[in-house]
Amino acid sequence: MKRIIATSFDNNYFQQGINLIASLHRTSLLSFDHINVYDLNFSDDQRKYLNDLEKVNVVDYPDWCRDIFEGFLEPKNRAYKSFVIKDMGENLGADALVLWMDAGLSCFGDIDEIFKLIEEQEFFIPDHDDKPQWPFYNINFTHREAIKVMKPSGDELLGVQLCSCLVGYKTKGKYQHLIDEAFELGKQKDVVLWPKVPQAEEKFKAKLNAEQKSLKEKLLEQKNLRKHARVEDVLPLFDYYGHRTQSIYSILAHRYNAPFFSAKRYRRSNDISSAAAIRNWAETAKNTDGQSSFSNLEGMDEDVLIYHHRGVYNNLEGLRFKRPSEHVFIMGNGPSLKEVPLDEIFRFDTIGMNAAYRYWDTVNMYPTYYCCMDTVVLESHKEEVKRLIDKASMLGIRRFFLRRVFLDWYPEHEGAWNITFLEDIIPSNRFFDLDKVTTGSYSLLFAWYLGYRSIDILGVDLNYVEKVEGAALKEGRVLEIEDDSQENPNYFFDGYQVKGDKYNPPNPHPNLHVRAWHKAAQAIKDMPCNVTNLNPESRVKDFPFDTVANRLKQFGMLGAEFQQVAENTVSIAKETLCWRERTLTDFQCFLDPEKRKIDRILKKIEKKFLDYSKFEYLKEIKVDETECFARGWHNSERIKKKLCRWTHGSGDVTLIVPTPKLIRGGLEVILLVEAVFDDSQLELNQVTINNRVTNFQIKKNNKGIFLIFRTSEVKNSDFIDVRFTIPAGKKSNPKSHGLKVSNVYVRSSLSPLSKEFPFSNFDALAYAKSNPNALLKVESGESFSLLDCYISDNSSILYIHGGYPIGGRQKEVLS
Repeated sequence: MKRIIATSFDNNYFQQGINLIASLHRTSLLSFDHINVYDLNFSDDQRKYLNDLEKVNVVDYPDWCRDIFEGFLEPKNRAYKSFVIKDMGENLGADALVLWMDAGLSCFGDIDEIFKLIEEQEFFIPDHDDKPQWPFYNINFTHREAIKVMKPSGDELLGVQLCSCLVGYKTKGKYQHLIDEAFELGKQKDVVLWPKVPQAEEKFKAKLNAEQKSLKEKLLEQKNLRKHARVEDVLPLFDYYGHRTQSIYSILAHRYNAPFFSAKRYRRSNDISSAAAIRNWAETAKNTDGQSSFSNLEGMDEDVLIYHHRGVYNNLEGLRFKRPSEHVFIMGNGPSLKEVPLDEIFRFDTIGMNAAYRYWDTVNMYPTYYCCMDTVVLESHKEEVKRLIDKASMLGIRRFFLRRVFLDWYPEHEGAWNITFLEDIIPSNRFFDLDKVTTGSYSLLFAWYLGYRSIDILGVDLNYVEKVEGAALKEGRVLEIEDDSQENPNYFFDGYQVKGDKYNPPNPHPNLHVRAWHKAAQAIKDMPCNVTNLNPESRVKDFPFDTVANRLKQFGMLGAEFQQVAENTVSIAKETLCWRERTLTDFQCFLDPEKRKIDRILKKIEKKFLDYSKFEYLKEIKVDETECFARGWHNSERIKKKLCRWTHGSGDVTLIVPTPKLIRGGLEVILLVEAVFDDSQLELNQVTINNRVTNFQIKKNNKGIFLIFRTSEVKNSDFIDVRFTIPAGKKSNPKSHGLKVSNVYVRSSLSPLSKEFPFSNFDALAYAKSNPNALLKVESGESFSLLDCYISDNSSILYIHGGYPIGGRQKEVLS
């Protein structure tokens, strides 16, 4: 039995549409056959991008649809929906299952559940019982002129309003006539073309006397009375808020006694989403895109199958692309690639990188995908990368992974369907939000992003010579090849680097590439993905090793292709469970009430004061009685907003918070420390920056302790060390007291604070050495999140680091 999903949107709703598709890929890839996207006004690049997504087909509206009436295909009118829902079933024969889904939906669970309901009940549509003002009725959302055309009974008008963001049916089934009739009604202007948000004079507010109030109550309580009620008698009793095209399906569902289902499970929304619905109609959906994020999950819980977010939720994790096969080779450029039979490797899907195009040109073989994350290398080779893009279809390169700096030189490639810019996907895909970016390690993430779950790594040796013969240091740390006559030990062919090439030293920080590969491996470690390193001498030790010969032998075995397909199916099923667990974790993280409160504070600051384009420094501002400082960094550079657990016990406790990256000069900080204790006062002893005592201000209110301090000559590696005295608490009730860091607000300082308070010196390092079991620290070069922090029973110092959560890493005591 075929299962087809249909949707339709234009370029304004493109981001919402991609979010819908990504959620279906995450949760339900094995539960449907195709997603048909009807094109309302895509650009050529948008059409190609959509057609490149797994199980997605772009469908054109027939020309005669435009002749039905002017505005039939206008997105805000929603008339087109009745055509798509009917058209989807026209060529499927009997007993196929069709499900319409609005672009502003995201799945949190497998929609197999909905398809089973359609198969059993033959029709599916949700109500609005997720709203606190529920129930409301068709009469509240159907224009009086539309009522004249549709001719509903009093009972149908007083039926609860249903939501056509989801409409499912079995073709040629019990409710096929409902689908056909909805299309006929959708073709009539007087049923469709009425404002969703009418002018004040168009709204109707019923003013009822006692008799009318009594009649209204009886109509809502007694079905028999509704059946015989005249429409003209009912209309004056109920408010009118604005027209909804979904009234077509809602009225017809009541007319034909079709089943409907709870919005609390099948299309839950929230206040943020409801506001977006009005904004999308009155303005444009692109205005909502700017307010979209992972964290807009208010009101969501594990019972929600589908979130009706209308654009405020942005999660493209799990989006998958069409691929020639299920396996890919990542081709690094290390010397070990000399021993690899590349003519055989190029028969498979491959990812190539950086300046290896010089080799590909000589053998006339090119990879399936190209990647370059190094901005210096990209600038040095920009003309050749442009050549590869312009000839991509001839060369067989399906997609390019680049940095947005490429658009500074070639702005005409903005929006190109076959170019993915790292900066564009980070806001909607947390797997790429790592602090160490290299072309090789991100090629692994891009392979996973495309949908490959069987990945082999070639030529990733990482035994670099940091400065080869013939290279000279230029501005900053950039190197330039001035003499290319010497043998280059870093790459697999002579001529990889030639005179004039600019590049970064391979490891500007110790073991950068090794650590970057480790970070990438950790990012996908919880997902079912088989990654194998085919160079046993490689310094990347995060994956099992094998040999090229053995892998090629396996691929050449009879039935290997079918085995890959079977393994991929099993992998998808496992991955669905992983995504579900990740969603539940998001609920716990983003819905924590303390986290929501802090996020609201930050949003107020950003909305009122931040200008990301000008990087302006801010003056003192007041938010919820808290003096906050902030600097207009981009989101990826701002301190992560994470919470640490409560610390309990008495005596001194030190909170150590890292300074953010890219700080230049001085630093101003507000550290919000919330305290709970038994009528005692939390005392602040001192603030130090890497053991350098600094001046500070302190403010207290019923929410906690707010520290404001300033320092100079801050280094990227510096830590803010704040020492408190916690009052003794009751041992029997450790939750009666404690403290935690709620947030950190930081900006570079331009001037001293209005007041400074001197205090006595204190050597935190000496204290730590005299209390060897007190200071917790991670292994050298590693980090763990605030959520991972802890303090032992007999410890008096807590170490807090704002790095990315990597979970389960060994923590050692600094002696």
